[in-house]
Amino acid sequence: MKVSVSFSKSLALVCVLFAQQLAQAELVFMPIRAIQDLILPANSPFNPTANEQPIADVEVRGLMTFDSVIVNATTIDLVNGLFTGTGTRDELGGGLVLTAGEGEFTRLFGRLENVQRDPNHADQTSLASIIFADMTFTVPSYRVRLVGLDQNLEVRAPFIFRARLDGVPTSNGTLFEADPLLGNDSLLEVYVAGTQTVVGFSTNRRLVAVPEPSSLGLIGLALSGAGIFVRRRAC
Repeated sequence: MKVSVSFSKSLALVCVLFAQQLAQAELVFMPIRAIQDLILPANSPFNPTANEQPIADVEVRGLMTFDSVIVNATTIDLVNGLFTGTGTRDELGGGLVLTAGEGEFTRLFGRLENVQRDPNHADQTSLASIIFADMTFTVPSYRVRLVGLDQNLEVRAPFIFRARLDGVPTSNGTLFEADPLLGNDSLLEVYVAGTQTVVGFSTNRRLVAVPEPSSLGLIGLALSGAGIFVRRRAC
């Protein structure tokens, strides 16, 4: 019993310390274009024809955020990641809303490694002092809302993005590529939400950093525009 109580107290202390770290965590924000290719199988709900239909460069623009937790001088953990973006695509009924880390979906998580900082920066612990870092993060799953078709689609399998950053946020045009990017191993099934019905496959997933001002207006649209509502998980 004493061992159990001691373990419980230790676990509680770890939780408190971690909560304090998160409370002090600096927010990482990255305006991005999220792009993927879709493959619609023949004779499927979104492609009634006899031939497979590829749809290249399905794109949304939005904002990705993480809480940052310093591990050591060259490593920063990224936790509680979220993404919300909007776009349009005629083949998919018009308006799109892509969300990751929202609602019942597991938050994005990752890490900055090989962090290098500007030695002349006044705050050597701030994100603003970073001049180089290798970023890797996992997207556990995501949802695409087809606004015009009143339909939700889901990718339920996790995948990884990698990029080299020249600051936080990183420069316009910085490319994040999924690993793997192409080939059979990159194909992820796209389901109708809440069902086992596969309506397509996602591949060639990549993110491109975009300038901050142009993205903020798009985020406002994603969060409040035209009857589109994004659910947030209660903290």
